[in-house]
Amino acid sequence: MKKIGKDEILFEKSFKARIFLILFFPIVALIYLSIYYMNARYHDLQEASTFMLSAQITKSISELVHNLQIERGVSSGYIVVQDKSLYRGKLLKRRALTDESYAIFLKFVSMKTDKIETINRLTFQQYEKNIKLALEQLHGLSTLRASIDDSSISFLEEAHFFRDSNAKLIAIIH
Repeated sequence: MKKIGKDEILFEKSFKARIFLILFFPIVALIYLSIYYMNARYHDLQEASTFMLSAQITKSISELVHNLQIERGVSSGYIVVQDKSLYRGKLLKRRALTDESYAIFLKFVSMKTDKIETINRLTFQQYEKNIKLALEQLHGLSTLRASIDDSSISFLEEAHFFRDSNAKLIAIIH
């Protein structure tokens, strides 16, 4: 049996220490870079998710504006025509489609998520302000419809209401 000397033990310990130091810093750097990379990808995923929600909101606004435009046209015809029965069925169908689009729009704008807050921050707080203006305008839709039904509104007043509603909706995505 060979006797191990003090110098050999120190060499062995210092060798282990050198190997440890050689491997320690690259491993720490690898762990740090991995965490940094995963954090950056997670941030990218969150941002993409926010933009996807923004695109869905934009689509719902687009469909609502489209249906309001068609309802405006049918309502205009209803106001000026003598025989209201010609337009009544079309008007009711169009209103149902507009109401459906409006409900989808309301679903999106009533969401309270961090993505909505991010959209609001990215639009310099204009998102919520423009939504409030659009909702205030659309709140008068039922009153307008009642006035159209009994033909107590002029063509110009009706056209202005729909124009203003659409302008406020478009301002949300501008």
